[in-house]
Amino acid sequence: MKRPLALLLPLLLVTACGGSDIVPKAGTWTYGGSTVVSNSCGSDPPTDPAGSFTLTLKGDGVFTINDAEFDPFDCSYDGDAYSCPDRVVGSSKVDNIDATIHSNLDIDGTILSATEVDGTQTVSLSCTGASCDLATTLSGYTFPCAYSYTFTATAN
Repeated sequence: MKRPLALLLPLLLVTACGGSDIVPKAGTWTYGGSTVVSNSCGSDPPTDPAGSFTLTLKGDGVFTINDAEFDPFDCSYDGDAYSCPDRVVGSSKVDNIDATIHSNLDIDGTILSATEVDGTQTVSLSCTGASCDLATTLSGYTFPCAYSYTFTATAN
């Protein structure tokens, strides 16, 4: 089975927001690393994406994150805090059985400077279909579940 969340990790790079005193730098940012801080899913979740994303300042208190793997999404910021609201980021039909795994994520963090952020990404997984018990066995995840991890990102 394909890990639908493995592609979500570059979204973490997106968490570069600015506030009234700190405005994030528009342009390309790079993800720096992560550490799992909670996990009710069972198996070790994927948390080590590598790559870049683009941050675009949209206006007063809003920026957009764009990554080649995902649809662009907006985040809001105020002071040194930012938040990227819970959103659907994918679903994956499990081969040959009646089960679809859905993933949502949200991001909250701190703007450390115009070129550095840290944050926590929370990924929520759920399953629909008659064979979700089998999907649990195949994937190693217990549905529904969530895991969170901290991360860093820097502007290039």
